[in-house]
This record gives sequence, C-alpha cells and structure tokens, in this order.
Amino acid sequence: MLGITGNTRIWFMPYVSDMRLGKWRLLQTIRQKGFDPYNGDIYLFLSSHRNLLRMIRCESNRIVLYDVTYMSGYKFLKPIFEGKETRL
Repeated sequence: MLGITGNTRIWFMPYVSDMRLGKWRLLQTIRQKGFDPYNGDIYLFLSSHRNLLRMIRCESNRIVLYDVTYMSGYKFLKPIFEGKETRL
C-alpha cells in the first residue's frame, strides 16, 4: 500500500522514459540528478508512450517499486511545466 502523507514530497523525473530500468538503475538515476533517494520522497518515471508509470520510494529500510499500467488505449496525462507550477 502506498501511504502518502502531507510531509511526503513527490518528484517527477522527466526525460527518463526507458522503462526497462530496474530499481537499482532508477535509484542511480535519482542520485545523478542530485536527489537523495533514501529520504522517503516518491520519484515518478513516465514512459514515452504514457501508458506506464513507475514510482520508487525508500521506506522503513526497504526499497519499493510500484508499476502502474493502463490497459490498451488509455494514457496518463502529460504534465506541462510553466515556471515553478505544474498543470495537467
């Protein structure tokens, strides 16, 4: 179960669309972007076709990788960034 509280930050990691990466490579990518993957934040990765979303989070001394997949024909909304704000 994914428990999100008001203290949990969610980071969208754009330009990482290779969904063949496992949790260790995703953690490495997070570190390369200058983030600390072990602080309890949630990091989101969206495939280029927008039908697969991966969330990775370190919680209670474990690394959890969530895969959320839409069925054929459905897609996640594409986030649009305008300065510091995000809209869908």
